[in-house]
This record gives sequence, C-alpha cells and structure tokens, in this order.
Amino acid sequence: MTSPSNFDSPRRGRPAGRAAAKADVFVLSCMDYRLVDDVTAYLTQRGLDERYSEVRIAGGGLAAVDGTRPNWVGTVWENLALSRQIHGVRRLLVINHRDCSAVAHRFGRAAVADPDAEFRLHVRICQEVVDEAMRRDPTLEVECGFMELDGRVQRIVTQPPRAGATSSPIAAPDRRAAFTERVRARLSGRPIDRAAQFDLLRLGVTEHGLAADEADAVLRSTVAESDGRLGRDTELAVESFLLSRAGRRRRVSRADFEAAARLLRMGNETGIDGIAARQRVKGIMGRQGIRPRPVLWPPFSRRWYNQI
Repeated sequence: MTSPSNFDSPRRGRPAGRAAAKADVFVLSCMDYRLVDDVTAYLTQRGLDERYSEVRIAGGGLAAVDGTRPNWVGTVWENLALSRQIHGVRRLLVINHRDCSAVAHRFGRAAVADPDAEFRLHVRICQEVVDEAMRRDPTLEVECGFMELDGRVQRIVTQPPRAGATSSPIAAPDRRAAFTERVRARLSGRPIDRAAQFDLLRLGVTEHGLAADEADAVLRSTVAESDGRLGRDTELAVESFLLSRAGRRRRVSRADFEAAARLLRMGNETGIDGIAARQRVKGIMGRQGIRPRPVLWPPFSRRWYNQI
C-alpha cells in the first residue's frame, strides 16, 4: 500500500516550490477513458510536456459550442479565459476522437454510423469552435485534431472565421423532429398495433438517440395529432417495452417504469389514471420477473416502487 507521504513528495526532478511556468497551449479533449493515455502521449510527442493547461470533458470540442448544455459551454470558455490570464496561453488545441459517445448521444447514432459522415460532423463542430473562439478573442490561435482509436491524429482543416460571426452554438439536435416524421410515416392515418409500438420505441432509443420517456412522449403526441389510435393489446406492448429495457439482469430504471406507465395510459381506450397505470405496470413486471433498479438516493432504495 502506498504511504500518504508519497503523495506529498515533489515530482522527481522538479524543485519544491518552483513558480508556475507559463503554458503555450490550452488543450480541450474528451474524457473518454480509452484515449486518456493516447492524448497525453500525443502531447508529449509534440514536445508540450508541462507546457499546456487542459480541460477534459465529454465531447471535447462539442462541449464548447453545444447550445443544449450552456453550463458546459460556459465552463470551457471560462477556464480558457482564466488560463489565458494566469498561464499566458496563446493557442487552443481541440482534440476530438472517433466513436465519441457524447457526440453520438447528441446527434444520434445514425449521424456517426458512416466513418466519413462522422468525420464531417467533427469538422463542423470544430468550425463552430473556431468561429466562437474568434468572436470571443480574435488574437487566439485555434488548432483542431481528430484522434483515431489507435491514437493516430489527423488535423482538421477549418475555414477562417466568417465575417461578422456571432455566437452560434450548434443548434439543438433534430432527433425529436426526425423521430416524429418516422412515427407519422408509420401511422399513415391508421392505428398501429403492439408490434409497431414496440418497434417505434426501440428505433427512437437506438437510432434517434432519445431517452425512453422522450420517445414515448413523441409517439404519444404524434398519435394524438394524427387522430390515430394505439392497438388494443396495450399491455403486451408495455410488456415488450419493459423486457427490451430490462437486459440480462432483468431490471428497469424508474424512468423506464414511468415511460411504460405513460404508454399504458396512452393505449387504454377506456381511460386510466396515473396511479392505476403504475399499479398495472408493477403487475406486469411481477409476472415477468422484472425488478426495479434502485435509485442512488436514498442509497440503493426501491421505496418509490414499493409504495405503488
């Protein structure tokens, strides 16, 4: 076991109490655990040891321009501004990477399924970063790179900032709109049965990057808008949905439980309130041997489920 004193020792070769040196570069990269060491090795290869300050955040450059996460945007630029002030950095180096889960979640898996399309999306993200950086500080130099999963880095070539560029974070994703159109195409003025319900919910989650409750909300509102009607065998559709979310451990989250209750209410022709819907979902789970996933607070509690 390492003794606590080892953590207090100065790094080998560095005099204790040495004044903080100036840095050349502010590095913005993703927190993906697969590439943490590769990013560090790449910076070392470029001779930047102890010459950069760094923020690692989900999505890397995306976090600097994601209009759906204004707190993340603020965090990135505030840290950069402080590093400019106390470290003297003159350049921003953005390192995005292949198979980034944050980017896939933001734009949907379909947007990154093709390698060339995925690269073009990262070029777009980096162009937004360049434009935003120049809007905030025209003296800042910006460089962008795209890291493959083996650690190789390809430089992303961006265009000069657009004349008169204003703050233009990447717009909110069109995932909901795309899924809405998919549901409308499936409806075509006709009721949809339980198999179609399940298939649409699955597509909403896996291909359009929506959370289960988001997909459910889009499906319900689109059906109501089109004057369609879900099939009569709603409980079987709810059962299929729960089984699809339970996985091998046969456990579902509270969010998935609530989505199932809403689906049950949406498909029930005679009308059913929220309490009754939750009780029926609980009964379906009991018959299928599906358990609730405990919440983090209170620690490992299933109280929300037991009180239904």
